[in-house]
Amino acid sequence: MLAVVLLIALRVSIGWHFLYEGVWKIRHADEFSAVPFLMQAKGPAAELFYAMLPDSDGRRRLRTRPVATAKPLIDAWRALRDKVISRYELEELERKGAEVIFWDHQERLEAYLRRENEAIVAFFRARAESQQSGEAEQPLPEQVRRWLAAIGQIEKSYHQALQQLVAGHGPADPKLFQPLVPGTDQKLTLAQVVRGSTIRNPAGRRILGVELAIPGWEYNTAWLALKNEAMRRYRPSPEQRHAIQELYHRYKESAEQYLAANREFIEAHFASVDRFRQEQGRGNAAFQKQRAWERKRELRQEVNQWLSELDGMGQAFWRAVWDVLDEDQRARGMMAEPVPTTHRLPVSLLGIDSVTELFDAAITYGLTAIGVCLVAGLFTRLACVGAGLFLVMVILSQPAWPSIYPPAPPEAGHALLVDKNFVEMVACFALATTAVGRWGGVDFFLSHWIGRPLARRLREEGAVPREP
Repeated sequence: MLAVVLLIALRVSIGWHFLYEGVWKIRHADEFSAVPFLMQAKGPAAELFYAMLPDSDGRRRLRTRPVATAKPLIDAWRALRDKVISRYELEELERKGAEVIFWDHQERLEAYLRRENEAIVAFFRARAESQQSGEAEQPLPEQVRRWLAAIGQIEKSYHQALQQLVAGHGPADPKLFQPLVPGTDQKLTLAQVVRGSTIRNPAGRRILGVELAIPGWEYNTAWLALKNEAMRRYRPSPEQRHAIQELYHRYKESAEQYLAANREFIEAHFASVDRFRQEQGRGNAAFQKQRAWERKRELRQEVNQWLSELDGMGQAFWRAVWDVLDEDQRARGMMAEPVPTTHRLPVSLLGIDSVTELFDAAITYGLTAIGVCLVAGLFTRLACVGAGLFLVMVILSQPAWPSIYPPAPPEAGHALLVDKNFVEMVACFALATTAVGRWGGVDFFLSHWIGRPLARRLREEGAVPREP
């Protein structure tokens, strides 16, 4: 009898430990994150935990790559907008309308170039690797015609929208709205349009080119989705629409300038990471392990500084959009914070949009559920197995082995493989082999009210053999 009482006490004690951990994380959700737990993993299984976090080293978000760009064309469209505002002396509301028209078409152009980026980069790479001769007579390649046709259509739409805006101010000046993108009906040769790594019109104005940059697409895409969601959900007034568009482009340009200013440092960082990975594991002396761990932390802090700046810009943009809304619009609910596309789930789950949020929720409510079940003696075997498996993950992330650096802090005591997590894990698996939930818990009632009658009925029907 004493053994039964002690086993029940052990079950309740472990359950209380898990329950309190889960409840604390629920009450302090703004303080808890699974990211430090995963990123501080050490030992042979450390890389497994790092891989659980998407783009944990920031390489996808901060990678330098060839990018198709139409900045000169966008600058020309911006200059046209300013000329229209000045020429027709547009009032404040019309001026804001002209700016919104420009931003809408800029977004359309940038979205198209992003979709065609790989094809455009491959075209110029192939040209750089091939012999370029006789281009004066060569017709314009079909894919270049297709790009010019699509960009020309966006430019035509832009001109038409501006002309409609100023229709009440007199006839539009044809010279003001001269297209820069050449029409595909013109007989153009390759040499007239493609020069080096750029596509130009016959007059020499740049239309399209390729440059090395850190585009920050993973952030820009998230911010654009937030802006579009605000337009759809809150149905802003023209003034609010203009303010939200202006905020988006201001933060987008700030991120682009920030990445451009830090590009050399970011490239040097990843070069250092590559060298560190090549050198890692060459020495097993204690001082070498300590030096490797400290270097790893330095590199991680370095990249986290840039990623934190970009995350901060996204949060500031999110708050700025919220400040634009009035009280009635805010009553429709706050939008989720923007999450880089590298971290987004394919489908939102109960308001959870990112992989890290999913980890946080799984750990928080998993610990709480295990604790409730163990304290109440409900589904005890399953809860014990779940608790044991969770502790296995904890042990793998922080193994108690002297040769693994960094060692556990002195206040945690000293252990050789067997630490407090290991002991609790063994206890959980041991409890899973007993009927401790039926000795003093809800499982007693489930067994007597559901389990035994169901087993008796199955024996009577011959579905299970009778006991001898």
